[in-house]
Formats: sequence, structure tokens, C-alpha cells
Amino acid sequence: MNHKIHIIVIVFSTFLCCLTFNNCRKAEQATEADAQLWLDAVKQNDSKTAIRIAKRIVATQQSSEAPNSNPQYQQMALDLGVGKAFITSNKFSEWDFRVWHDALIMKRVGISDANQKPLDLPNLFKQVVDKIKNSDNDLADFPVNIWNRGHGYCDRQVWTLCEIAYQQGWETTVIYLRDCEKLISPHTICELRRGNEVWVADPYSKVILKDHSILSISNNPDLLEKIWPNNQNWQNAIKCFIAWIPAYPQDYSPRNQILYKYLKNRLGNKMPRFAVDPSIRLNFYRSLIASKNAELITKFPVYFWDFPFQVMNHHMKN
Repeated sequence: MNHKIHIIVIVFSTFLCCLTFNNCRKAEQATEADAQLWLDAVKQNDSKTAIRIAKRIVATQQSSEAPNSNPQYQQMALDLGVGKAFITSNKFSEWDFRVWHDALIMKRVGISDANQKPLDLPNLFKQVVDKIKNSDNDLADFPVNIWNRGHGYCDRQVWTLCEIAYQQGWETTVIYLRDCEKLISPHTICELRRGNEVWVADPYSKVILKDHSILSISNNPDLLEKIWPNNQNWQNAIKCFIAWIPAYPQDYSPRNQILYKYLKNRLGNKMPRFAVDPSIRLNFYRSLIASKNAELITKFPVYFWDFPFQVMNHHMKN
């Protein structure tokens, strides 16, 4: 008799577990409405709802679409104080929400108030120059905070311009000019590309050049003198430049890459850009250079930028 009771209890418990599991499974299934609900939550600065929807979306995608976390990304995060778990974890946090929300703000900055259309690059540049004043005493921070604060070093101004332009479809690289002997950077500018267009911009000096690349101006002494008159230090340092892909630490994580792919496929141009795999960004940028001249690739050193990790590390500790 006791054996029968145990068997009934076990069967009934198993039934309840299966029922509960199936209900949980159903609750976790993403719906087509979730993409717009996620965007609405981000717009409303509702992090809890946005994170809950993101978790639901990624849970339904991971079994078939989860990429392996790149060991190089993990090592970067470890070396720069953020930690491997920040890249490898499948759990979303307020740090993830922050990059979603910041991307949406930067996307809005690049939209004209008059006709709600994207601004062209000269007007994006003008917005940054007008808004962000030069500063020789500034905190390491993210673009949205630099934008709100209204002042920053040359590299902060450049990162902000790159992020606003990136949200409007431009591919960007942060460019450090470097002393050819000491390899120390005295100044930061950027190069921006989209299709056949290429521009060089220096918000600090209020200079933007169409149809010029870093390589073309670095070999043009007359033009360099016009850009930076009587500044032989910068004119020489551009010859030993190094380029960086300005991706956020969150962009290196598979959880955000899966989320962005899902949302982009459903929201299209309404989506702010984030979590495009930095390796894809780097290789695509190199392909834009190669489309002009394949030999230029060897002369254009481009890497993953460590500065965003340093900023993240600073914020995580404070």
C-alpha cells in the first residue's frame, strides 16, 4: 500500500513539474509584439521592463543562434578591469540598458527637429562643435554624458561625434595622432565612411574635410598646415597614426549581439545601433578602405579601442 502511495505522489509531482515547466516555457516565449514593447520601454527609460523583454527574446534565440564568446574579447575585458563575465554572461543588467538608452538618445540627436529626417554629416559635425566646448580638465565618460555636460577633451568630442554619426549609418574610426618616436598621442581626430564617401573630422579644431582620408591628408603638408597652422607636432604625429573601432564593452557580448539582431530584423530603421560584433565593424571598415585601394589596408592600422573599457571600469568602481 505504501509503495502505491509513493508511486502516486511521484507521478503527481512529476505531472506538476512538467505542467509548471511548460507554463514557464510558454511565459518565456517571445512574441512579435516584444520588439516594439522593448523599444517603447527604452524610450520611457523603463529599464526593468526592457531587461525583462530582452531576457525573454534572447532565451528563445540562444539555442540556435548563440555565438561563442570571442576569447580575445574576454581577454580584453579581463585586462582592462571589466571582467570576463561581463562579456560571457547571458544575464542582462542595468549596464546593458544604459547602452540601449544611450544609443537611442544619440540617434535622436542626429535627427532634424524641422523635418524629422537624418542630418547630413556637416550638420552632425556642427551640432557637436556648437554643443561641446574644448576642455583641458575633463572626466573619462561615455558620449551621452559628454553631450549632456557640454565640454570635453579632443578624444571625448571625437567619440561623441562618432557615436552620433554611427547612429545615422556612418562607419567610424577614432584616430590617435602619435609621436613617431615616443608613440604618445598629442591629439585625436576621426575618419568617417559611408559607401563611397569619406570624411576626416577634428571637432576640437572645428575642421571637417570631405573626400579626404587620414592617409591622404597625412601626405599633404600644405593641407596639414591649413588644418593645424604652426603646429608641427600634430602635423608630424599624423604620419604615425593609429585607428580604433569605438565599440562599447556591451557590444562585445553575445547576449547583446543576439538581441540586436532580433530587434533589427523587426524594427528596421527605428532601431538604434548597438552590439554589432566589433570584429564585423572592423572588417567592414577595412573593406571600405580596400574598395578604394587594396594596398591601403597595410598602411591603415586599426584595432579595438580600449578606452571604452577603461571608462566602464571607472563607472563600475564609482
